[in-house]
Amino acid sequence: YKKKCETLADLLYEAIGCQLTVSRHGAIHRTRGAFMDGIDEPLNDAAWLFSRFRAIREMKDEPARLEAIDAILNRTNPGPGGFYDNLGSSAGLRRVRDQCMRSPHPLQRQGPTRLAISLEISRIHARS
Repeated sequence: YKKKCETLADLLYEAIGCQLTVSRHGAIHRTRGAFMDGIDEPLNDAAWLFSRFRAIREMKDEPARLEAIDAILNRTNPGPGGFYDNLGSSAGLRRVRDQCMRSPHPLQRQGPTRLAISLEISRIHARS
C-alpha cells in the first residue's frame, strides 16, 4: 500500500500541485500536510504514553503523579457538552462523516472543479 500511496501522491502533485512530501514535492514541513513523510510511523499513542509514564515515574510528589495519571486516563474526555472524535474507529468516524454529508466537499460535488481534477488525474495516470 505504501507504493500505491506514493504513486497517488505523485499523481496529485502533478495534477494539482498537492505537496504531500517535503523532499519529493517541496512541502514546507511534514506537519503542514506532508503526511506521506510519516507513512511508516505507528498509528497509536504508544510513544506518547511511554514518555508520559517515564515522566510520572520521575515525579517525587504523589498528588502530582495522581494528577498526571488522571490526565492520561481522561485525555479523550472533552468535558460536559463536548465531543471527542476517534478517527481510528468506524464509530468515531460516524459523526464526522455525517457532518461532511451535510456540507459536501468540493470534490464530492458534481461540476466543473470535480470534472477538471478527474480529467487531469486520468490524463496523468494514462501517461504513467
